[in-house]
Amino acid sequence: MLLIAGNARSASPCVDFSIQLPNVKRELCEAAQLQASSAKSVKGQTIWVRDVKPDHADLRVLVVGAIHGDELSSAAVALHWIKQAAQTHADTPRVIHWRFVPMLNPDGVLNRPPRRVNANGVDLNPQFPHTQLGAGCQNLLGKAHRQRPAQVSRRQAVVRARVTVFA
Repeated sequence: MLLIAGNARSASPCVDFSIQLPNVKRELCEAAQLQASSAKSVKGQTIWVRDVKPDHADLRVLVVGAIHGDELSSAAVALHWIKQAAQTHADTPRVIHWRFVPMLNPDGVLNRPPRRVNANGVDLNPQFPHTQLGAGCQNLLGKAHRQRPAQVSRRQAVVRARVTVFA
């Protein structure tokens, strides 16, 4: 059974996120200002993203949570991290454009009980491109969810760093 409030028809994932994720209140989720991407999971769940992009950013970092649907705290950590990234820090040595995908595997997370794999039974971590991911992230995420592992292209636009939160 899936929770339905945060599915492809919903304007906000925060009801589901606050119910399912540890230490995530709806207010924290709403403050994250997540935006619906064009990417969908196998079951049509929206992949939600947030860019924190200061002027003159010289480094791009992708932060991905809940690649494994049964690692709920990784999505919670990503949502808390958005709050920190959005605050200006004068002592930061570089200006960073952060792209957050707090829940890459909503089919696994929102399943009852949560499942490690997506709705096709695919573990997304080995299929996810570990290099050369950038502005085309949203389209690639959609392909990664819909296609079989061998069909996922690993050649996309460049990003400098990727952080996957496992918990």
